[in-house]
Amino acid sequence: MIASKQEHIVSTLPPLFQFMKDRCLSKYTILKPNLPVQEFYTKYTEYCEGKGIKPLAIAVASRVISNELEINSIRPYINGKQVKAYNITQEELCKKFLNKAGSMNRMK
Repeated sequence: MIASKQEHIVSTLPPLFQFMKDRCLSKYTILKPNLPVQEFYTKYTEYCEGKGIKPLAIAVASRVISNELEINSIRPYINGKQVKAYNITQEELCKKFLNKAGSMNRMK
């Protein structure tokens, strides 16, 4: 019963959070100190295409990450080029997401 409830909760998550859940609980990682927004978004859109889901626009996805997970972007130089990135590693992002998901589950 518990597993089916968890599956139902996951299925009702917005696609961005489904993607994050799948990536956080898999062996997929981006091992960089700053997670480039475009790289994260590309992986998210590939995930959505594979599931037949329409992805959020990059600006909307960034706003959700900022508002829901309190992660803001920065503009570091990576390989000599200034890019927009989350000042967080994927591992730290997963921890924040799992903490948020845990608090959302406790409310249900």
